[in-house]
Amino acid sequence: MNWIFVTDNVDGDKFYYDKDRVRKSGKYLYFLELGDIMKPKKGFSSSIRHIELDCSILRYKVLKLRGYNNSMGEGDIVGDYTPKDEWRYPPPNSTFEYMYKKICEEHQMDKDGLPNGQGTWTSPDGQKYVGEFKDGESHGQGTMTFSDGDKYVGKWKNGEMNGQGTYTWNDGNEYEGEWKEGREHGQGTFSRPDGKKYVGEWKDGEKHGQGTETFPDGDKYVGELKDGEPNGQGTYTWKDGDKYEGGLKNGDPNGQGTHTYSDGGKYVGEWKNGKEWNGTEYDKDGNIEYKVVNGVEQ
Repeated sequence: MNWIFVTDNVDGDKFYYDKDRVRKSGKYLYFLELGDIMKPKKGFSSSIRHIELDCSILRYKVLKLRGYNNSMGEGDIVGDYTPKDEWRYPPPNSTFEYMYKKICEEHQMDKDGLPNGQGTWTSPDGQKYVGEFKDGESHGQGTMTFSDGDKYVGKWKNGEMNGQGTYTWNDGNEYEGEWKEGREHGQGTFSRPDGKKYVGEWKDGEKHGQGTETFPDGDKYVGELKDGEPNGQGTYTWKDGDKYEGGLKNGDPNGQGTHTYSDGGKYVGEWKNGKEWNGTEYDKDGNIEYKVVNGVEQ
């Protein structure tokens, strides 16, 4: 037993509880309480009680009581009782009121019986949260390990990932950055084991805003994104040296843009859904090779 002293009374009796074996269940705490008695009563020099404590309205039940002929719960058992199953209320300003309030505070149970402060929550399916709580919700810094092996380490607000944090999926994918209401939101980096990586802005769980995406084969995109796809102005560079600069829609060239080839040639003009639409193709020396009108090469 790890008996932690809590308080004493006017008679000099001292009261302890086993802090290491406190069990939480909803708004209730279950623990062993030790009373060390200065003037033995009925042959008791000490007693150990198994307590069920309701922190919401500060009431308790004595589930089991044992008396011992020596101090600190040692020696022979001289009494073993199972008291009547009933709720008791510590008198105002009493030793037990002080003691039970202190135990509730130490184990972060507020007046409503909800976890507050530092704690650990485990679900039946193996999901586990270790960190800060507020009004029964994960709130502050904490780590959630999910039953499928995913893991989040970072800030929480009202039970949701919110603020700076890192989420690692069981397949090795990882997002590190800002969160809002459980979704990637703000500045962040998403990376995969195969080398694909995105660094930039997010909105409601999607790549959205300005960003840079690099691919395993060496291709690279720098520019605007919307709803997870290149949309707006951007530059896509291929590993073979080709390069596109201009407007994009859902990942394809759209609007005004220039595609420069690795040999020095280029197309300059309008694009429509990834297709050359109205523009001019030049060779590496700047000579016109052909023109495109409404998608048809002239």
